[in-house]
Amino acid sequence: MEDVRIVAIVPADGWYAVFRAGPDQGVEFRSRLLCWALVEGQDTKRSIVGVDTDQRGTVEIAAYANNFVRYEFGGQPEKGEK
Repeated sequence: MEDVRIVAIVPADGWYAVFRAGPDQGVEFRSRLLCWALVEGQDTKRSIVGVDTDQRGTVEIAAYANNFVRYEFGGQPEKGEK
């Protein structure tokens, strides 16, 4: 995980983070994004990242998770999807 500062946030309506899980990491699941964040690292480099919550309800930057795959827009929520 990087040490970053959040500079700004905007809504991420309709966007999801996709992760892999399972014994062989072959199962994908989605998590609804709370917002997009403009973040700045210690080197002053900026990037835009999606923010979601984990299974415990902790707010996190999705792309920093080891099992993060991609961001995706739209579609119907899946059963059990947050």
